[in-house]
Amino acid sequence: MAQNKFKNLDKVRKAGGRIETDYFNFRSEIDYINENFFELFCILNLTDDIDLIIDTLNDGLNNLQSVFVKKTIRDIEAGKIPTDKFLPAQTKKKLESLPPEEQATVRERETIRKLKYLYKDIYKQYIREKGVYYLETKHTKSALEILRKTLFITPERIEIDGEKFVEVYADYMAADESETRKLHEQAAEAINRFFNGSVAITEKELSKYFILEYGIVKVNPTSVNLTDYARLGARTIRKAKKDLS
Repeated sequence: MAQNKFKNLDKVRKAGGRIETDYFNFRSEIDYINENFFELFCILNLTDDIDLIIDTLNDGLNNLQSVFVKKTIRDIEAGKIPTDKFLPAQTKKKLESLPPEEQATVRERETIRKLKYLYKDIYKQYIREKGVYYLETKHTKSALEILRKTLFITPERIEIDGEKFVEVYADYMAADESETRKLHEQAAEAINRFFNGSVAITEKELSKYFILEYGIVKVNPTSVNLTDYARLGARTIRKAKKDLS
């Protein structure tokens, strides 16, 4: 693979050490993504937003159809794609007979329906060409999240800006070794201990047990009851022995 595919590689080599080692590990992850998924994003016209690609990959491609449909609808509304491009002739004829107030609703509904069928056809053909039953992401999600600002899109692939990689990586490593990072980790561990592995931690669950009040995290008073606590599993409370001396 030609090295000029990757911008500012000389900056990485100059930094050397762990930065260079982890750069090439990350580059292998990006090569994997390019080889297995980039063409599909191109076919779906989803290559104009690197953040959208990263978020979709880190979701395991589970929302790829929804991303495709929503992005296409936005492009239609923005005038980048003809309004009736995805509608069959029969539907276009039907629209002409409808009152103006109904046309927009029917047009959007039928466009979404057509886009979903189109996505399924594209997906089936893509996995058939790849020789697999389904697409599965195997990249390191945390690396893609931390280093997203180092990535950019070209017509051929996702690439890494070496200079930005050095900056972002060095900043992350410095922060990772700080006292604040240790407190951050302890706070995360405390939250995990609180939920006790009994329920999946979601935004809804967090808001059930905690609230923000004037910029301070506080206990949600409505959750202080045996029923809500019971959801988190049994815990043993040890009572301190009284000093009888």
